Amino acid sequence: MKPSLIAPVDKSSHLLSDLSMLEQRPSSGQPGMSNAEIRPVLKFHRNQVFKLLQVLRTENLQVVSTGHGAGARYEGQSE
Repeated sequence: MKPSLIAPVDKSSHLLSDLSMLEQRPSSGQPGMSNAEIRPVLKFHRNQVFKLLQVLRTENLQVVSTGHGAGARYEGQSE
């Protein structure tokens, strides 16, 4: 059996509080975060971060990506 890339996203988990930085950066005038900047914070691999951001987008948690490939930046949009 192949292990899952990430555990299911639990809204009460520390992941969402760590990802609150995605909302804070644009409001302070900084650009969104790249996959490479998110990895050390969450201690995830590249594919795990990508999958997490996909899950957050499908759950409609207002994660917006700009750019493609290595230049992609991710921002959280406050509701």
